[in-house]
Amino acid sequence: MTGTVGFGYYSAAKFGIEGITHVLREEVAALGIQVLAVAPGAFRTRAYAGFADEPVTESIEDYQPMLESVREFMVARDGARPGDPYAAVRAVIAAIDEEKPPRQLVLGSAGYDAVVERIEGMLADIRAREDVSRGVDFPDAPVN
Repeated sequence: MTGTVGFGYYSAAKFGIEGITHVLREEVAALGIQVLAVAPGAFRTRAYAGFADEPVTESIEDYQPMLESVREFMVARDGARPGDPYAAVRAVIAAIDEEKPPRQLVLGSAGYDAVVERIEGMLADIRAREDVSRGVDFPDAPVN
């Protein structure tokens, strides 16, 4: 639901999963299958400890400072993120157990804030260009 600077490929994979989940949800709804997309924020795990001592090896020299900064930030926050992974698991199980589970579940305050900010910004940007969006249709085109 949001991307992370310095993690372009990872972010692209997340967006791909979000897209396929959206379509899958529609494809299997008639079969009584419900699909939940979970978007976890920053959780207190040791996920970044493994590359704390690895140097950033970037072939594009101009990217090096940004990637170093991202790596340093991630390593410094390793094990100190605000999200409780056990509470997250309980929240996912509770959502799955609901009679009508949510389509998406954003977990963690920072993640929630980032997703809401991104969606509100996107919506404002799209609405600001509504005339352009609608202006590229053929005049006789039916409206869906």
